[in-house]
Amino acid sequence: MNSYRMTDEEVLAMRAPGSTLDDGLKMEREEGIFVTWITDPEKVQAIIPPPLTMVAPAVTTYIVNIDGTNFGPAYREAALLVPVSYEGTVGMYLVSLFVQGLGAEQAALLGREMAGLPKKFADTVRVDRIEDTVHAYAERGGVRVVDVTARIGEYNTPDALQIFGGNTAGARVPGESFFFKVDLDQIEDGSLQFTRGRLTQATSATVYDEWLPSLGFSPGEALSAAFSECTGQDVTALFRACGWDADPERVAPMRSDLFASESPLP
Repeated sequence: MNSYRMTDEEVLAMRAPGSTLDDGLKMEREEGIFVTWITDPEKVQAIIPPPLTMVAPAVTTYIVNIDGTNFGPAYREAALLVPVSYEGTVGMYLVSLFVQGLGAEQAALLGREMAGLPKKFADTVRVDRIEDTVHAYAERGGVRVVDVTARIGEYNTPDALQIFGGNTAGARVPGESFFFKVDLDQIEDGSLQFTRGRLTQATSATVYDEWLPSLGFSPGEALSAAFSECTGQDVTALFRACGWDADPERVAPMRSDLFASESPLP
């Protein structure tokens, strides 16, 4: 393409077999840390919007390096999730998500504008491993949002097997995620209004190349104000190396009638 105007052939090529638009989004060579802990059910319930319902008072955070994608350069990501249910389907509700690095703009565009993921730009997201010690953290606006140190070896509680037992080397683990996507438009009187809201569901699979149980995480010391509403005890931590493969990846509208332009949000 030699200008900002695309030819018909270039537009058609964007949906050619094997292209990103045709084949779905893929992320490869991910490496980082997952942490899950139990907390106050009322605090979890307070951050879950209807029509989603809480499955368990559990909170998960992950911090990963994403070294390969089919939609842009490498970048890093940190997120906070809680398990939810919608009409019998169990998945994860993404509360917060931070991206940083060369490919962060493309990742934010595709995630936020396409599916409604609450992606924000971070100052820093890092995952460092020295032998059996892993240190990972994320900062935004000068605030250390999450800071995790873990020692690879074994889980700190047998309960971890109930959560992560299926995540083993070579395993392909399907998953569901729920997001809320809203439209912000300028209406006739010049004011801005949320004119449409819908619930979307993303289906994907994660292929684990390596899954290493870990321990040594202290939530009370590690999580700052941005995540502190969901701090608690009974923590499990681990290190992983994996690839996220959309097979088939889809973002489907589950509820398009949360609100419409006839009844916008105030």
